[in-house]
Amino acid sequence: MQWLFWLIIFCPLSWAEKELSQEEKDIAADKFLNGQVLFEEQEYDRAIKMWKEGYEISGKTGFLKNIAIAQESKGDYSAAIETVYTLLEKANEDEEREFLRGWIQELKEKQREEEILVKQNEEKQRKEEEILPKENEPAQSNSSNKN
Repeated sequence: MQWLFWLIIFCPLSWAEKELSQEEKDIAADKFLNGQVLFEEQEYDRAIKMWKEGYEISGKTGFLKNIAIAQESKGDYSAAIETVYTLLEKANEDEEREFLRGWIQELKEKQREEEILVKQNEEKQRKEEEILPKENEPAQSNSSNKN
């Protein structure tokens, strides 16, 4: 998780893709910083919204990195994987592509682990429901015996 901190703090606006006016730069910087504050407060959905708005203005992939980190932090691995794939398409360097591929594999593993836990919990709940007698069953059987 330390590398996530590095991405948030040290790679805020990498890989510029278009020229921006000073006003656009200021707005994008505000969106980035507001997203950081929201992320630190674990307001992941609001942080993602800020960073998406910043990305739409600037086209800078640092926003996408932070979006993926927030998606991962809230457990939305499918969305994080999709965002990292978008980053992979935009990556210019082999080293960055290798890092992103590793991140995707890590996200897929977390997603698989979560799916396994969900299935285990569903199975456990189903078994508990089968074992525990239903409260209405005795009353229904007694009333049917009276007739």
